[in-house]
Amino acid sequence: KDKGSVMRLSQDGLTEIFNYGMYDFFRDLFLDLDSGKAVGGWDIHNKNYVLSIYMSWILSLGQSMHYVQAWKIFTTKSSEDISLMAYIICFILVTHWLIYGFIIKDKVIIIDETLGVIGASLVIYGTLLYS
Repeated sequence: KDKGSVMRLSQDGLTEIFNYGMYDFFRDLFLDLDSGKAVGGWDIHNKNYVLSIYMSWILSLGQSMHYVQAWKIFTTKSSEDISLMAYIICFILVTHWLIYGFIIKDKVIIIDETLGVIGASLVIYGTLLYS
């Protein structure tokens, strides 16, 4: 991490894999890495090497669904077809993930789950307001 190097461990030992035109990309990416490590592995189904730091983008994208739903509720002033119970469960789950993020001091989880708590709260409020 400190040297911005991505390594592959295989039967022939350690090999730097960042030298294939991506040195700047990995160097910049690792500057923002808080956890101190990135874990990678080979995805046998997709035939790709996966690096765990990309999960932060997936987490953020996943939380956007709440805002899309809230936008629909507030612009149409209708909560028809919205499952209040599903969003209450979702709110409870993202709240627990947020607490876990604080416990392990993981900035990515804290930011993403804060977005989730706010988004789920908006959907719940809109559903109660327009039901």
